[in-house]
Amino acid sequence: MDIREFSYILAIVEHGSFTKAANSLYISQPSLSLYIKNMERRLGFAFFNRTNRKLVLTEEGRVYVEYARKIMELNNDMIEELERLAVRRKIYCRVGLTMTRSMDLMPLFMSRMQERYPGICVEVVVSKTNDLINSVLNQELDFILINKAFENNDLEYVSLYEDQMVIAVNRKNPVRQHADKAPGADLRSIDMKYLVHEPVITFQAGNWQRRMMEYLFSMQDAAPNIICETNNHLSALAHVKAGLGIATLVKSGIRRFVDDDALEFLSVQNEYPGIEFVIAYLKNRAMSDTARSAVHVIEEIVRTSYKEEKERMD
Repeated sequence: MDIREFSYILAIVEHGSFTKAANSLYISQPSLSLYIKNMERRLGFAFFNRTNRKLVLTEEGRVYVEYARKIMELNNDMIEELERLAVRRKIYCRVGLTMTRSMDLMPLFMSRMQERYPGICVEVVVSKTNDLINSVLNQELDFILINKAFENNDLEYVSLYEDQMVIAVNRKNPVRQHADKAPGADLRSIDMKYLVHEPVITFQAGNWQRRMMEYLFSMQDAAPNIICETNNHLSALAHVKAGLGIATLVKSGIRRFVDDDALEFLSVQNEYPGIEFVIAYLKNRAMSDTARSAVHVIEEIVRTSYKEEKERMD
């Protein structure tokens, strides 16, 4: 017997009508009626006594439904157990990264992993840097992608690339008149002294980009005029586009926005420290072969795609 037969009869009993049962099964009522008639012809008995437009099970129908429910319950138990076995046998790699990194890196990473290691299931956690560090320390993640501003003695680091902070400004903002472009530079630059009185859209406390923004202002002996805190750079850029203020971001995170007619990204004049992005994993804990394969894929992507992108922008 087809398991579908049991589900069809049980649906009719549950809903009390062929029409409602057909709707729940996403088939037409005539198709369901024909299917049941063919079943009755094959089995040699009717399932229902049709009296006063009410469906009443025949004696054979009651026996059939009783066992159909048991069979469906056993079938569901079997499927659940097989799924649990499949999950246990599945090879997992648990990766943590921030929102900015997830948008830039994850599509390439997932595509490359599926191409080379189709048997590996990658579990991606997108969160704040502090939370990611706690997760890898608690062995909830195999490794994380963060910046080394949050250095921790319990972690090992694999350097990926060095980034720099940029300032996002609305193109209608008069402060742009103080920016200029050095020969060979990809972005115009501005001295931070012209930005200390600008309203600032920044990230929530504890975020490393928030720390870098505060550092830039501290070098001018100034406190930022923070008017809005957000948890991702898309929200920050939306506020800048609305003319509400400026925002500090990393250069690698602005690729998709450099051609936006409402925005300009300015580098900061003077020698401010770069930001080293790294893969971090728990010290004194052997990394699995699966995680090591994923790390190699990320390193390859960064050293090819990111390098090519940097050369294009420079």
